Amino acid sequence: MSRLAQVALTLIPIVAISLFAAQLPGRPESLFDQGNSSYQEGDFAAAEKYYRQVLQSGFENGSLYFNLGNACFKQKKLGEAIYYWEKARRKMPRDPEVREEAGSPAGSH
Repeated sequence: MSRLAQVALTLIPIVAISLFAAQLPGRPESLFDQGNSSYQEGDFAAAEKYYRQVLQSGFENGSLYFNLGNACFKQKKLGEAIYYWEKARRKMPRDPEVREEAGSPAGSH
């Protein structure tokens, strides 16, 4: 068996397991997707719950904070919405949508 075939046979199961694990319930990626689905369905409380679970897992990024802020805003939790939009702005300072939601003037850093 060639060296290339040996490497391929070693990597294929690793890649397959990684892709499967990323979709398991309770994984940050899966929870984030569930939050996005809930938000799109108009279930903002469920979206907030899923986004908070992602945070509790130790994962954080600007998109997560932005989406969590939006879910809070849709539930009229304005203080929390602003708090998470500001966290998103700090993670993604050049994103115009985040700057707009966080109340920062366009073009500022």
